[in-house]
Amino acid sequence: MAKLSYPTTRTIKCPLLIDAAHLEALDKVVDRYLPDMREYKNREVSEQAARKVRDWLLEGVIKEEKATAYEQKFKQDLLNSYEYRESRSVSLYLTKGREIQAKQFSEAISQPVDGDEMPLGFSLHMRVGEIEAKVKAGADFWDKKMTLAVEPNDNEIAQALFGALSNWASDIEAPRWQQKWLENTWLAGTLLVGLLFVGAISIPLSNWREAGSSATKEEAHKLLAAGGINASNEQRAIELLLAIESGYSPPSVRTPPLGLKYWSYVSLGALILFAVTIYPDLCIGLWKGKRRLHTWRIWMRTLTIGIPSLIGVRVLLPWILYWLNLGPPGH
Repeated sequence: MAKLSYPTTRTIKCPLLIDAAHLEALDKVVDRYLPDMREYKNREVSEQAARKVRDWLLEGVIKEEKATAYEQKFKQDLLNSYEYRESRSVSLYLTKGREIQAKQFSEAISQPVDGDEMPLGFSLHMRVGEIEAKVKAGADFWDKKMTLAVEPNDNEIAQALFGALSNWASDIEAPRWQQKWLENTWLAGTLLVGLLFVGAISIPLSNWREAGSSATKEEAHKLLAAGGINASNEQRAIELLLAIESGYSPPSVRTPPLGLKYWSYVSLGALILFAVTIYPDLCIGLWKGKRRLHTWRIWMRTLTIGIPSLIGVRVLLPWILYWLNLGPPGH
């Protein structure tokens, strides 16, 4: 008989902000499908025991009057076997390699734990007969993604369970732009270093050199305009020529300031890039994690609203006012 199968695995990338209600909702998803999984397992056990009794009857190994007793014994043996075992467990990973184990997250959450404890990840493992489901998050310190897996992928109940787990995960999954942001924070850090080097060091130094060069050239122009080179100014002309060729900037020359507008753009760019480098990965709102989860959610809202607002007010608004003839461009 043909069976339809499709992938029953999924990876959810960070950022992942998970609170106690999310974990308790995961308990409810499992509870909802557990009776169907048990019914399927019992049906498979009954069919397998019945087939074995029929084969023994045809082979003459047992008599008809003992068939029922043997079938019940086979069913019980199968239910006690490793293949048809039933297990359900959850774990909350803590610092220093410790973890809390229980059958449900509601039980694990209610354990007496120090309020300063920080959960690092969690896992769910459930197996009823041949159907097995796993949910993990934060199992790898360097890769804190969440993974879902249900097997076998050609079983209707397993497929339905995976669909429910996937829907649960979708409620937690961050928008795609936040995932891309997290993947590319290294780029923001690189741009921040580049902006500080160019904006706060390179351009000010260049401005200082250009100020000295401009002053020297201006004096040379005046010297030429005043009648050219003669015995009285020959020494000064040589000094000016050497200063221009070497790029020397006299200490007495006053460097013109770059201006408030320039420094405001540099500061705004640095502030935005620095803010972008601060991001959450996996945060579980239990115990001390509650405060951190609350802080991260405020931070995400602040960035989502604050950065576009800063760019709009500082960059876009002046041009909008200019197009409306209400102000000069970039004022």
